[in-house]
Amino acid sequence: MFQTEWIDTVFLAVVADDSRSPVSPGQFEYAKPNITLADWLRDSLLSSGFVARVGSNCLYETRSLDIRKILSNVIDFSMVRSWIDFCAVTHSRRCKPRTTRAAPHLRLIECTTRRIVEPSSAVPFVALSYVWGAPPSGSDSEDYEKLSDDAVEPVVEDAILVAIGLGYAYLWVDRYCIIKKHRAIREEQLRNMDVIYGSAELTVVAAAGSDSSFGLPGIKPLQPRRPQSCARVTGHILVSIPPDPASVLKSSVWAARGWTYQEGLLSRRRLIFTEHEISYECRGALFREAIRLPLRIQKQSYNWANRLQSASWSFRRSADSSDIFRIISNYTLRRLTYESDILNAMLGIFHGYMDKEVHHLCGVPVQLTRDPYRKEHGTAVEGLVNGLWWDLLSPGHRRPGFPSWSWTGW
Repeated sequence: MFQTEWIDTVFLAVVADDSRSPVSPGQFEYAKPNITLADWLRDSLLSSGFVARVGSNCLYETRSLDIRKILSNVIDFSMVRSWIDFCAVTHSRRCKPRTTRAAPHLRLIECTTRRIVEPSSAVPFVALSYVWGAPPSGSDSEDYEKLSDDAVEPVVEDAILVAIGLGYAYLWVDRYCIIKKHRAIREEQLRNMDVIYGSAELTVVAAAGSDSSFGLPGIKPLQPRRPQSCARVTGHILVSIPPDPASVLKSSVWAARGWTYQEGLLSRRRLIFTEHEISYECRGALFREAIRLPLRIQKQSYNWANRLQSASWSFRRSADSSDIFRIISNYTLRRLTYESDILNAMLGIFHGYMDKEVHHLCGVPVQLTRDPYRKEHGTAVEGLVNGLWWDLLSPGHRRPGFPSWSWTGW
């Protein structure tokens, strides 16, 4: 029942009652210890969306859970800016760049002039992660000096507006900023993708549509977000909350492409655009446009935020960097337009693991092993032997140009 002065946030949902559900809503007290109410909410409700009352459930802002009505063709840049500022103040150590090295030959798009420049000193910039479409000029072999006013993909045009709206003067887009004519410089830049995406103040993830022709929903009137269903009941506005952003992201074309894997993994802050809403992830916080968690809870724990939004990425590396094998396994599930890119699209991740003494030989991780019963470190040969201990989970075909003893060859 709705009350006029103070009400709790009301959630309404329809959940399928089938054998796949680990626990029914009324059986939490009898469920196995590893299945919690939060698990059930995330798995059964958040992945499909639910209905809630617009507004706050408490008179005190620090305790309130706010439900927002999403405008289909307007992005609240001040809200996004507050997310970034919250991270900068609260996660100054956790979300800082992992290296102080500058990316070699870094070129950036100057948003106001559209010129492509090579700054003489470090400047804050935004990076774009997206699925490529057809080249705007019919060829990608030339180095760009300036963006055309009428032949740039919609997603790049929209990303420029996002950068300007958030107060950033520069944008990095691989298609326009990577040097192509000089092979050695290009290869060096590909190896330093961890530095580029890790140094960016923010990475804009274009997870809507199938390629760069779709744009970023909500930036322009011609590309609106999907409208929310809305109803007024006894003076209160009820809206449909979009599905969990992580679920939407995982089902996107962006999440199926090979190059975008390291772009998402290496970025320290991600602003994710889907057809439903925008959401934000960093190494210590989750925000989404439709729901605002109490600031007190946001400050207390990243895990609390995970109750109403699941993270798309794992932010922590294992102490011995053994998770490089899990990363490779996840990466091989993705698709590439050109099979010859199988190693290039992982070079940034391998470069990021060099500080943990993890190298690679044709994509096979080579880590110096450590025997607790011996004082000295293991040899690179031992590390290579460990790296060769892999297998195909399903029948594969030989990939030309790469050795059969490496996963890159299949």
